[in-house]
Amino acid sequence: MAFNKRLLSLLLGVLLFGSANAMVVKFDDLGSGNNLVPVSYQGLDWTGFYTLNNNWGFGDHAVSGSGFVYGACCGSSDTISVATGTFSLLSGYFSTLQNFDAQFNVYGYLDGVETYSKTISTNATPSLIDFEFIGVDQVVFQSSYSANLALDNLQITAGNSVPEPTSIALLCLGLVGVGLSRRGNKM
Repeated sequence: MAFNKRLLSLLLGVLLFGSANAMVVKFDDLGSGNNLVPVSYQGLDWTGFYTLNNNWGFGDHAVSGSGFVYGACCGSSDTISVATGTFSLLSGYFSTLQNFDAQFNVYGYLDGVETYSKTISTNATPSLIDFEFIGVDQVVFQSSYSANLALDNLQITAGNSVPEPTSIALLCLGLVGVGLSRRGNKM
């Protein structure tokens, strides 16, 4: 019986956590220039985001190292997306590049349909903000303020980090089968 509990724990652990390819995008390797983030950086497509570091005089927006990116100013809609498949935006550190408070709208899409939305309030000090935008193919950052949104240490997973219902159904079916076969052996 103890072996079956260990096997069940292992199967559940692999199912729930094994499929998520978590990464923290730190932007420290992009250099110090005011350049567009490369389109396929970290396997994602970046539109409208620029690189900076703490040496540019805008304050300390980098959480680890000295690099960060900024975008979403003055009514623009800047995006992170994938051409095929999905990803999940779990959390990240966000601040306002300029030294005042601002709000930004963040939307998660799957196949062109809005599946998540969140309004975040930021200031010049980077704050950890949780999103839990699971299984999206595009995240849009939008601002109506004359302030840029600075981003660092984004926690992103490739693919869908939540088990598919089919996988869960197959696991349950297998567990029922194992239970029935053990019950038949005892009779």
